[in-house]
Amino acid sequence: MATLSRVSVPGLEGVSISRAGIEEDHLTVCPLPEEPLASTFRRASEAVLESEAKVVKMDVLGALAEHPTGIRCLEEAFGVVEWPVTWVEGGSCGRSVIAGIQIQAVRRAAVETVLLSDRPAGRVFEDEEARYCILGNITPDDASADRGTQARQVLEKLETALGLAGMGITDVIRTWFHIDRILQWYPEFNVQRTRFFEEKGVFDALVPASTGIGAANPDSAALLAGAVALKPRSSAVSVRKVGSPMQCEATAYGSSFTRAVEVVSSDLRRVLVSGTASINRDGNTVHEGDVRGQIGLTLEVVSKMLAPLGMGLSDATRAVAYFKNRADADLLEDFIPRGGGNRLPLLTAHDEICRDDLLFELEVDAVTCL
Repeated sequence: MATLSRVSVPGLEGVSISRAGIEEDHLTVCPLPEEPLASTFRRASEAVLESEAKVVKMDVLGALAEHPTGIRCLEEAFGVVEWPVTWVEGGSCGRSVIAGIQIQAVRRAAVETVLLSDRPAGRVFEDEEARYCILGNITPDDASADRGTQARQVLEKLETALGLAGMGITDVIRTWFHIDRILQWYPEFNVQRTRFFEEKGVFDALVPASTGIGAANPDSAALLAGAVALKPRSSAVSVRKVGSPMQCEATAYGSSFTRAVEVVSSDLRRVLVSGTASINRDGNTVHEGDVRGQIGLTLEVVSKMLAPLGMGLSDATRAVAYFKNRADADLLEDFIPRGGGNRLPLLTAHDEICRDDLLFELEVDAVTCL
């Protein structure tokens, strides 16, 4: 039987899940006021290493100028880094140089590393019911190529990495695409993704949940990607798309992703909610110029996807809120109080969103025991 516990201390929100023969930790680490970068990474490492967990996913949202220093701090805190580190421009909405760090780690499980060109591209592990592959920091082979070519290269590298893990592109349940200068070429990216998915039979299987957000990366590439793939080992595991009662399918306006994906095992329900914004049933932006309106609608949309599954934001294991305008971030406090004993494990970042009239986007992972 799965069990779940939470910890909330200043600068760290943690969710631990014991299930199917392994234990899984989700950590959201935010800088404390005036905290040096080295101290933030040290706190993150203490939370992981104290429990002898193995990192399988690490994302850092922060200033690219801090990337070299941050990687040194990471290596000093953790030692040998055997997992991909996805560091993308995600300006802090406070005074810190990074918005924060999100980590997934596992205990009581063997973990393998997927290498591409001798660089960690993913981690693979299993529980009693499924095999998992988590990929990150996937960049094109040639960052000087045109953007369409770079997008194709990234998608092909995702497929190659999955193959090394004994999986295929149709096993993917969740993707992240960090797209530099997204407003200049998001339609072209969508064309490349749709074409690739058509070629690989994704539309005949499961179209994954996804976030496509505007963010630069340390390789100066047009695109950086990550993904989660799952291959069931038991008939107790089911995977299905979850629609939004308040929005049309994203494929209706040319964006090839699913609003959310649900994974149910014998004792756990997991829902991966795509990057969600203030878009209506016709695929149009609503509350233009009104960030409060956009935040309110987005939260309503996410809540109404989770509610029929018996879940809510209080079941989140991780979340990221993206703001087009840094100064708007404080408004989220009016909708999601960050104080008290039941805090949302949330990072707030300053990033470009896929439409010029969108001011806010939210992605959420949520888990509940059955």
